[in-house]
Amino acid sequence: MRSRVLCLALLAALTACGADGDPGAEGTPTSTGSPSSSESPTTCTTFTPPTSGVQADLDGDGEKELFALVDEGACQLLVGPDGTTPLETERLALSPYSGIRVVTLQGTDRQLLLLSGEDQPRGGFQPYLVGAADGVIGLVTFQGDPLLPFAATDGGEAPSSASCNANGGIDLSQAEVSGPVGITPTWTVATTSYELDGNLASPVAQTTEEDVPDGTLREERPELFAPELLLGDCAS
Repeated sequence: MRSRVLCLALLAALTACGADGDPGAEGTPTSTGSPSSSESPTTCTTFTPPTSGVQADLDGDGEKELFALVDEGACQLLVGPDGTTPLETERLALSPYSGIRVVTLQGTDRQLLLLSGEDQPRGGFQPYLVGAADGVIGLVTFQGDPLLPFAATDGGEAPSSASCNANGGIDLSQAEVSGPVGITPTWTVATTSYELDGNLASPVAQTTEEDVPDGTLREERPELFAPELLLGDCAS
């Protein structure tokens, strides 16, 4: 993926492609600008400061600050307060229609941002949770990888979802077929609870439900089969 992104960025620089990007969700602006000619086309250190965006408290200090996606042609940036600590999102391969969704962790003052990766040929996208730690905007990760798993939209992956828990953390749930094969299945659902220390997630508990009938699971846990419901129980 990184090679593909770098090639696209180089092609954009060689062809002077600086057209406006597609707008994100309502309230999330997309601005344009041009990196300095002396800079690498894959590093945006100059950008158009956002004048509007979404308000969120990524570090939980009690003060909401402005965050916006900025499109600089060669790459996108998630820009924080006063244009500080930009996250270069070309490495995340964001969907051109990706907006910023504010996710409020339960029982805390801290909020996160949810971004969507570009659609993949396999059918689905990579969701990204973004927070702030030590004054730097970054991904919420577990063992160096994005905390949220790939969200399949073609049914080719095991049903999964994420939700906010009452302890200010994130619960990840995944269902696997437990039997029988060839008729309406039953499922085993494993849910792992993660606590957050800054942008680092650590597992603290796991529960398992076994032999859940397919109809029951779809009725009681529809978010497992609908990626658009990801983190839907979190206040926003």
